Amino acid sequence: MTAENPSTDPVVDKRPDTSGMPSVPLRARRGLLVRLSVISVPGLLLLVVGLPTIAAMMGLHNVVLDRVTAGRELSAFAESATLGWFAPVTLREVDVKRDDLSWAVGAQSFSTEKTLLQLLMGLDDVGTVHLDRPRVVLQSAAVPLSDVAADDAHRKAKAAYPPLRAVVRDGAVEIRLPDQASPVIAIDGISFVSRTETVSDTSLLIVEPVRLFDHRKMTPELCDQGLQLIAPVLSEAAVVTGELTVELDEFQIPISTATPEERVQLTRISGRMLLHNVETGLRNPLLAEIASALAALSGRRFTTVRASEETQVAFQVENGRVYHEGLTLLIPELSNDLTISTSGWVDLQENIDVRILVNLSGLVPSRIEVFSSLTQTPLELHLTGTLKRPRIRFPSGRSLFDELAGRLGEVTEGSGTANGQPNLTGALSDLVGGLIGDKDKQPDAKRTTRGIFDLIQSLRKEPGSENPRK
Repeated sequence: MTAENPSTDPVVDKRPDTSGMPSVPLRARRGLLVRLSVISVPGLLLLVVGLPTIAAMMGLHNVVLDRVTAGRELSAFAESATLGWFAPVTLREVDVKRDDLSWAVGAQSFSTEKTLLQLLMGLDDVGTVHLDRPRVVLQSAAVPLSDVAADDAHRKAKAAYPPLRAVVRDGAVEIRLPDQASPVIAIDGISFVSRTETVSDTSLLIVEPVRLFDHRKMTPELCDQGLQLIAPVLSEAAVVTGELTVELDEFQIPISTATPEERVQLTRISGRMLLHNVETGLRNPLLAEIASALAALSGRRFTTVRASEETQVAFQVENGRVYHEGLTLLIPELSNDLTISTSGWVDLQENIDVRILVNLSGLVPSRIEVFSSLTQTPLELHLTGTLKRPRIRFPSGRSLFDELAGRLGEVTEGSGTANGQPNLTGALSDLVGGLIGDKDKQPDAKRTTRGIFDLIQSLRKEPGSENPRK
């Protein structure tokens, strides 16, 4: 009996026998591939075409926004979106802000005229966009002009924005200061067209000439949050009536990173304001100061002032200050010939430097000889301080008043009150008393001239003070 040698056993093929199975012809295989293609390619195409819609439904549009704003010192978010390769882009409840919070824009809707595919192929040119009911907030750093020298902390980064044209409908604009809860300027209901441009690596927002307000109804809120910079005598108006028209000729501000010096140099705003049948009371501290002086000169008081129908106030922003010229007020309660004209500047901190010209013609009696010199030339006053705490003075270097004070000084024998210093209250009292006269109602010339002299001395501006406008 011999042992079997495993190594010599025949090899058995364990693969299944397919010799009896029918083979798939090549033509059939090709037909199968065609059928699979017919099914899958349209599905794939539908997937590609519907990808933007799917992305919008899943909230992935914010991922695209992050990619678009990357490297531009911006962040953007949209509550919802409508996207399509061959349709304009629409974003709803949009918030865009700079990383340094110098400005922010929130809009009810944001839509483009270019399709999504066009935008993705050329992000350097956004084209025209439409903003519906946007709210723009500008945060002013309020850097003093003496500190605008560039330093390392304010060196600007090289980040510019692509050119675009924005059509704004029913927008609102606020300008805020870091240390104030309420905005310095807050206006709404405005529509305009703007665009972005880049100058010396700094992106600018430019608003095309536009009529912002057309016979807008005046309100105390409007007077305190915007108009106080153009017409300071209208601030803090408890009651105001009439309408307002504002036309913007030029508006340009930097919106990318810039040094304080560059912001001052690149900001350009100018236009005009028209007042229609505007009337207000004397709650305004500036008007109260003027009213006090006029009441002393006339011996009568008044309760309201009215803007002249011919008033056209030109304004412009220069070195961080809002300059105005041409505001004319009337006081019909005192005289039909009496006019008050103002010009000067107000800054965002509400510091003021305003020149007041008062036409006294017909205001005071001509029976007193010294009034002739006083009424032939408009009375000039100089207001400084702040809107809430103004200081009224005669401007320095006014030869008319120096001459008049000298002439009156020859008539009076000492006009001082306490410690030989003129007192404004006493001067006004003497002045009014002089105008009213004695018991026979005859003007007391000596008392009146002494009052005028004290008034001039009290309001005369100290020598060496700075020029109103530099």
